[in-house]
Amino acid sequence: MSEALLLIIDDDRPSRQLLQQLLRKDNYRLEFAEDGESGLALASRLQPDLILLDVVMPRMDGFEVCRRLRQDPNLAEVPVLMLTALEDHQSRLTGLEAGADDFISKPYHVAELRARVRTVVRLNRYRRIRNERDRFGWVVENVEHGYLLVDPQGLLLYANSKARGIFGLGADSQGQAVLPLLESQFRLQPEEHWRDWPRLPENEPLMLLRPETSQARASWMEVRVLSHSREILLQLRDVTSELSSQRSVWSFESLICHKLRTPLTKITWGLSFIANKAERLSVPKIKEFAAMSQGGVDQLKGELESVLSYLNTPSARPSDGGFRLDHLQESLTEIVAQLEIAPVAIDRSAGLPVTLPISRRAFEIILWELLQNSKKYHPQQNPQVQIKVFQQQGQTVLEVIDDGICLSPEQLRNAFLPYYQGERTFTGQIPGMGLGLTMVRQMLWEAGGECQIQNRRAGQGVILEMRL
Repeated sequence: MSEALLLIIDDDRPSRQLLQQLLRKDNYRLEFAEDGESGLALASRLQPDLILLDVVMPRMDGFEVCRRLRQDPNLAEVPVLMLTALEDHQSRLTGLEAGADDFISKPYHVAELRARVRTVVRLNRYRRIRNERDRFGWVVENVEHGYLLVDPQGLLLYANSKARGIFGLGADSQGQAVLPLLESQFRLQPEEHWRDWPRLPENEPLMLLRPETSQARASWMEVRVLSHSREILLQLRDVTSELSSQRSVWSFESLICHKLRTPLTKITWGLSFIANKAERLSVPKIKEFAAMSQGGVDQLKGELESVLSYLNTPSARPSDGGFRLDHLQESLTEIVAQLEIAPVAIDRSAGLPVTLPISRRAFEIILWELLQNSKKYHPQQNPQVQIKVFQQQGQTVLEVIDDGICLSPEQLRNAFLPYYQGERTFTGQIPGMGLGLTMVRQMLWEAGGECQIQNRRAGQGVILEMRL
């Protein structure tokens, strides 16, 4: 038996010593009080498993002590065995009315005393465990996150109400195989982290993606492995709003850079020439530069209107048939001009589909992010970029290949984590990778695709591979 705390309240020293001798073999922790007042104070401080309470004591008898114990919310359920030499019926009735659980008569019968104490302690421990489990069960059933408990074979042991709602589980779901359940409603991302199910990595990002449909936007569940001994406890947290907010910020920043740089350049050039050289310019030249600035203002106005109409997160799901591959050169030309980098070489194989299953807006933001990264991580900010497009195993593969730096194994492993600090090793700065590659991967996942990054097999630079 694990050590239980017994509080003995008895004013008679020989009685206390006798109880200590009789109970010491049963591995109890014993505490003593010499009167009612000190007994109440000790009980409040120690929260014992059982109180052995003498009835006949000066100043405050055992009945009054028991009444006060039952009036204290923290002590009301602590078992009380009253020690009494009184055999009359009325005294025992008074003790029961005061809240006593049982009586032990003096002089003690050793076997009876030890058996009574052992039984009451065991029942009290069971009651406490049951109450704790009930409270824990209530908490788990009413939290905002879903919880799945899975055995080493991947079978469901328990699902709280939130998880049952997510997966539409009934009361008879225990013993159901969990992996088919997940795969029937979600895409498991990243795929490589789910391959050893139910042995899941505890420190890697795990996601469940419910793809976008014509009736509903995509939704995301973050999965955390909280326990990974024999049983696996999975926490499911809906992060759709959080990811949507992150992507809105990222896509808006990307769009601002993408759309506003050219018209602002026109306005700046035209106005700076007029401001700095007006006295040396002819009227036609002033008109020419003013017209340049006006053209920039008109273009800026149009771009701002398109930006304001685009504040909602761009959907990866195509609503217009998808991104046409014959628009790839046109999109790249515009992005290259705005980023002021060398033209991108395109190597297209034969037999490609006409469209990619992703919206044009989403794919152009992806291209912008990847080319901007190629410039950002190139030692001279002047990358030579090539895009290869080919078919492989029924998928369209696009490889964005640059000649910048190679990444360390750690950088390759963490490149898709939000705000991973990927610049530290070659610039000495730590501005971080931001959300770009994280959002790129999520949009490709939503379109049913995947991406990965690796170093070039020959020469400097990396290859960002997209599969759709």
